[in-house]
Amino acid sequence: AILDTKDVTEIEIARSLGINVNPYEISEDGELISSNGNLLLIDTNGTLELPDTVITIGEGAFANTASDGIVLRKVIIPYTVKEIKQNAFNGNNTIEEVEFQTKSGKGVTKIGDFAFANCTNLKSIVIPDTVTDIGSDAFYNCSNMTNIKLSKKIKQNDGPEDGIPPAGDRTPRPARATVR
Repeated sequence: AILDTKDVTEIEIARSLGINVNPYEISEDGELISSNGNLLLIDTNGTLELPDTVITIGEGAFANTASDGIVLRKVIIPYTVKEIKQNAFNGNNTIEEVEFQTKSGKGVTKIGDFAFANCTNLKSIVIPDTVTDIGSDAFYNCSNMTNIKLSKKIKQNDGPEDGIPPAGDRTPRPARATVR
């Protein structure tokens, strides 16, 4: 049984009893919709581990959580997620790490426009080979980014304004990203 609730007290009690809780909003097609319930997925250490029922991280789903007093340090994206829509994490200046999980060649294939823009504390990211499309300005103003490992299968990449060299050009961009 899964308890659908956004009440923090009910969530704590249910979890202590071993009952699964669904505080977030997922559409019928697996899209995690922008909602305050999503913030309940962030643990006390600032880690967001998305459930494997999520197929798409919706537009603005976790945008600007720091302005709500929520500290989001690490994001773990399961292999079931295929797309991260535009502005999904935009403005989260507390994010330090993003972990993309893959399994048997499955994982995120598309990162939308401005998806991680203005994540000024993000220092390093490894984009798995499942990713074939990175939108415009996906990593815009990630001013502390010093290391980025790109997917070898990226089909579309708008260039240095993303903080990522265009596909085929692996020349490091000063003060943006060093591709290794």
